[in-house]
Amino acid sequence: MAAQASYKDGGEDSEESMQMPDFGTQPTSTQITKSDLNEALENLSNKLITIWKHRADSLRKYIQELGKRTSHMEDKCDEFATAHNDLATNMEQMVAKIETI
Repeated sequence: MAAQASYKDGGEDSEESMQMPDFGTQPTSTQITKSDLNEALENLSNKLITIWKHRADSLRKYIQELGKRTSHMEDKCDEFATAHNDLATNMEQMVAKIETI
């Protein structure tokens, strides 16, 4: 049977083997969490900016198309009003001619 290394020899139960490793250069869990949260926040912010830009562009395009359709309807209403006024004027002229006959 082989003899185990004693405490003085740096064996299993020695003071050296029971010391905690030096974590001085390692980031703490709080720093990792802050870093992760900052990265996630930046990613979310970028994604929201992209989504809002897309939605704003879509809304802008829709409003422009709506404006074109409204403009077309206004033009048609103007044509109808002009045609109606011409018809009313022509009718008055016809009535005047009929009355003279």
